[in-house]
Amino acid sequence: LAVEAMAEAYESSHPDLAEVKAIKDWLRKAVAKANTAVYEAALDNAEARNMGTTIVAALFSDDGVVHIAHAGDSRAYLVRECKASPITIDHSVVMEMHVRGQLTLQQCKENIYRHLITRCLGHEPEVDVDLNEVKLKADDWIFLASDGLEEGVKQEEDINACFAEEGDVESVCKRLLDRALKGGAPDNVTIVAAQISMRDAAVSQSSNSR
Repeated sequence: LAVEAMAEAYESSHPDLAEVKAIKDWLRKAVAKANTAVYEAALDNAEARNMGTTIVAALFSDDGVVHIAHAGDSRAYLVRECKASPITIDHSVVMEMHVRGQLTLQQCKENIYRHLITRCLGHEPEVDVDLNEVKLKADDWIFLASDGLEEGVKQEEDINACFAEEGDVESVCKRLLDRALKGGAPDNVTIVAAQISMRDAAVSQSSNSR
């Protein structure tokens, strides 16, 4: 429902990719529409009354900047020179504790409450979405992933290794997916990756649903 709502929003009225304000406004409105779609579907179906989902979305502007919108603990990463760095900060109980200085990142990964998120689509009539942006360079990678990747691939070195090996976006997504599943990912794993060239971005995705 969320993906369909975002796609429909883009097809019906996508923003001017040369205007930063238009991009940010569009992302907020599109995520709001996705939230409404999930929220109303949950109200209409008693068996799905408490359903919800996280979201992470990216738009590439004409000036070489990627704009990210997210709610929940699905993440966006920048990979530069084979080193992955998260662009987003999880909306979760443990990450909020980390920001306050109460937990280290390693403690966040080990905490029994690490799956408790503080924002998602579908639980409330409105959702608060965070926006981030990164100026891109040639040969950068951007990838988006659901939390199943983080659970299956425990070390950033393993993620970095997938990008250090030669290959196109499809093969990189497959490597990440395979490592997550071999690592015992307890949740769905969905990955979307974009490799940045001087002219455009080639995009691929891999997913596993269980």
